[in-house]
Amino acid sequence: MKSEAKAGLRSQSRMKGIDQDVDESRAGLMMEPEGKHRNSIMKQRILTVFGLVEIVLRCTLTMNDFQGLMMQLEGKH
Repeated sequence: MKSEAKAGLRSQSRMKGIDQDVDESRAGLMMEPEGKHRNSIMKQRILTVFGLVEIVLRCTLTMNDFQGLMMQLEGKH
């Protein structure tokens, strides 16, 4: 029984060490990028936002055209 309890404690302490390592690596990933790398990330984000705006605009215009066609069809009846 005692050896099993010791093994369990050792396993828990190893897991805590792993958790600490994971937390430290996450903290490294969360650091602010500097210089050219930051500019590259910002450029990528801006391009992504413009891409999403383009998609929304296209959908809106398509729906508007479709609504116009439906109005024309209703007027012909």
